[in-house]
Amino acid sequence: MKSRSEDSEEALGRFFEASLDLMCIAGFDGIFKRINQTWTKVLGWTEKELTSAPYLDLVHPDDIESTKSIADQIAKGGEIIHFENRYRCRDGSYRTLLWRATPDQECSLIYAVARDITEERL
Repeated sequence: MKSRSEDSEEALGRFFEASLDLMCIAGFDGIFKRINQTWTKVLGWTEKELTSAPYLDLVHPDDIESTKSIADQIAKGGEIIHFENRYRCRDGSYRTLLWRATPDQECSLIYAVARDITEERL
């Protein structure tokens, strides 16, 4: 029989995977710790590829400095309500993402949700 916390974890996992938005947990070290399946659908990379390299490797070169600055703000305890950057897809194209993120300083983690707004920017 499952414990209450195991049931809660399973329910949260289903919720995480059901989202049409890109959901992730990243470390202050710049590595995705967990992503939902929407990441692979939108960007075309595998989960292993996305979680085994720094996320800045996929950020558009023109957006790297602003992304680093935002990540630093989050690591210092700031919540980000509205931030845009572009991520490279497996096919070489870029998708524009609109972010909301909040830190867990005790665990050195960032909880974030991004929405693909590429079509809105065209």
